[in-house]
Amino acid sequence: MFQARGDAVELKLKVLDDKLIRAQVSEEEKMKPLHDNVSIATETLYAERLAREVTSPPPLLSPACAKVGCLLWSRRERTVN
Repeated sequence: MFQARGDAVELKLKVLDDKLIRAQVSEEEKMKPLHDNVSIATETLYAERLAREVTSPPPLLSPACAKVGCLLWSRRERTVN
């Protein structure tokens, strides 16, 4: 009696395990095109960014940013010395 019950539980677990594996494979198949699209978009954006960095000059600091940077640098120099 206990053996039959144990076998039934084992069979039920196997069926559930098979269902889970099929569901995981199905989800992976659904997500693969999306993953591929995201990968392509990421690579394209990275290539565009590199191209922009190579072709465009570095941005100039605005006078306000330069002033703040100088003030921070001078404060740091005073605290270090």
